[in-house]
Amino acid sequence: MISALIQNLEQADCGLFIHAPEGTCQQLAEALGEAGKTLAGLTETQDSALAIEQLVDQLAVDPGRTLAATLEAASRLIGEPIYIVIDRAERLEHSDLTYALKAARDALSSSELSGLRLAFFSTDRAALERITRLQASPFFYASLIDARTL
Repeated sequence: MISALIQNLEQADCGLFIHAPEGTCQQLAEALGEAGKTLAGLTETQDSALAIEQLVDQLAVDPGRTLAATLEAASRLIGEPIYIVIDRAERLEHSDLTYALKAARDALSSSELSGLRLAFFSTDRAALERITRLQASPFFYASLIDARTL
């Protein structure tokens, strides 16, 4: 299942929303780390400023004014795609952090930078569907998969 998740994540254009049992996010993070991928995890935050702090600590870069600027600096320094895993994605359903993550993904994908791979995990499929199926959502029609069927 984890190798299939990595393949799906590498092919996802907008971000990958994963309905999965508890612990799957941690398993994917461990597998990405073992594969030598540049990895960060956003834990228990719905705030962009706190997310920037977490990324600065994990990616060893200076903070930018925005999440996108911080990740752009990291991408220039690292020179390879950055993987960010977010567990309990339902907490971001009404958060501006989702818009900041989408802006960062767009910035890193539409330039000379190496790209950003976002994996959002939740046990709440309905919340993932709202995040990806409502037209006002920053991740409107992003890929939504059920990890149990892989």
